[in-house]
Amino acid sequence: MPKNTTPIAAIDAGSNGIRLILASVHQDQTVHIHDQRRYPVRIGKDAFDTGTLTTQTISEVTDAFVQIKRRIDRHQINPKNVKAIATSALRNTKNATELINRISLLTGIQLTIITPHLEAKLGFLAISRVHDLKNKNTLIIDMGGGSIEFTTSKNNKVQESVSLALGPVRILTQIKNNPKLNLHAILNPYLDTIKQLTQNTPPDKTLATGGNIKSTLHLSQQLLQNTSKDTFTQEHTQNLIKILTPMSIEERIGVLGLRTDRADIILIATQITLAIMQTTKSPQFKLTKAGLKEGVIYDLAQEIQ
Repeated sequence: MPKNTTPIAAIDAGSNGIRLILASVHQDQTVHIHDQRRYPVRIGKDAFDTGTLTTQTISEVTDAFVQIKRRIDRHQINPKNVKAIATSALRNTKNATELINRISLLTGIQLTIITPHLEAKLGFLAISRVHDLKNKNTLIIDMGGGSIEFTTSKNNKVQESVSLALGPVRILTQIKNNPKLNLHAILNPYLDTIKQLTQNTPPDKTLATGGNIKSTLHLSQQLLQNTSKDTFTQEHTQNLIKILTPMSIEERIGVLGLRTDRADIILIATQITLAIMQTTKSPQFKLTKAGLKEGVIYDLAQEIQ
């Protein structure tokens, strides 16, 4: 590690996976990200079903944190320079404290459940660091497994933030538990809220983040000859839905190369994305690689400085 730099780490325990970022803060307050890892543990499978984590899920999450701790130690990161946050899944879990205490006992890492407001604030912090939002009306959409955070900004200042329980893992669980439910019935009560976000101030651009957004972009490039490196349109999304609908999960894995924990939710995620695009009258979404986990890193960097 170069002189005058401080190694830091951020952990995002989300509904569909746990993510780790290793970075360093330089004396001039710039942040350099060195490594990113994803641990495929679906906390939301219990949280959005019974609301109680099973022994198996607690074990899987704890094992992931033990692996994370080893990696952090190899990079000689001071424990005070590690920040771990949890979002929608653990906000919906009755025995979250049991998991948090076990992680603390085995690794020393303090996992904190954050509010939807702070989640949106951290996401905006990251996005505003890498995108020029000055003199623009911007809609930012962060699609997590359990919830979707909507943030509107004007001239680089947050105007409104709303968190809606529309994450694909959550909705997949609801439909599995009640086959009479359909996506339209779940989405419909939220559409007015989404519409009101942009009704008075239509966005000049829409930035979207999250694993499912990234997969939607990649699939549009892979299957629909989308030549853009970071943008997909309503038409791309509609055509992807037509391709994905008749495919089994196994086909999405074997033919499209999706991970198992992406293949089972990608159709729902794409359908949600299209509904949001239509409701907000966004002709296209631009993928931003900045999101919650990067926001945690930048927030930690500010605390250190």
